[in-house]
Amino acid sequence: MPEYVERSYHEALVNALAHRDYLVNGSEVHIDIYDDRMEIYSPGGMPDGSMI
Repeated sequence: MPEYVERSYHEALVNALAHRDYLVNGSEVHIDIYDDRMEIYSPGGMPDGSMI
């Protein structure tokens, strides 16, 4: 398992929780840990509705 600097995954998790769209009912932040990476998915989008 890769070694992650604690500050980096702490920052990513805090950002995912703080900036998610709480108006989307039933949505949740997902954290997936694989052998070679960690993926954090936070629901929501751009404030003006545009696509990334």
